[in-house]
Amino acid sequence: MQRFASITLRWLLGASLAIVLCWLASEAPGQKKKPDRAKAKPPQRGEADAPGYGEFGIYASSAPRPAKAAPVATKLPLELRPGDRIALVGNTLFDRMGMFGHFEAMLQQKYPQHKLTVRNLAWSADAFNLQPRPENFADVEQHLLHEKADVVFVALGFNESFAGPDGLEAFRQ
Repeated sequence: MQRFASITLRWLLGASLAIVLCWLASEAPGQKKKPDRAKAKPPQRGEADAPGYGEFGIYASSAPRPAKAAPVATKLPLELRPGDRIALVGNTLFDRMGMFGHFEAMLQQKYPQHKLTVRNLAWSADAFNLQPRPENFADVEQHLLHEKADVVFVALGFNESFAGPDGLEAFRQ
């Protein structure tokens, strides 16, 4: 019985000490108070506030739009020319390629003298009819124009495939 009382007493002392320490920590002087979310101002959107940073942004409201162009038939196997600028556009499949250099490494290995440039413009969850972006963020066409893409690889349609045969007509449109 004495052993049980000793364990109980130690537990009570430990719990009391923990409560006192938590109380002291919550009332520590000089501790920053959390801002009231109801009174917080929303962050400014649009152009960069810092001088000099605006030139690096590609904004929907100010970036040039590409001219209308006729589609070009792809001939297989695809032959890349020296200096080609390659853009990857699509969903998570291409977005995750940015974590690994396999694709670009194989391209550079196949065409070592071409001095190819590869830009990954993919975003997770992009679909044909939905490409969510932050406010005033330039669209895919504006980014392709900015990067001067000669060759574009597109990976879209995987997410839409989960609609099954019923979603085929919407996918075609």
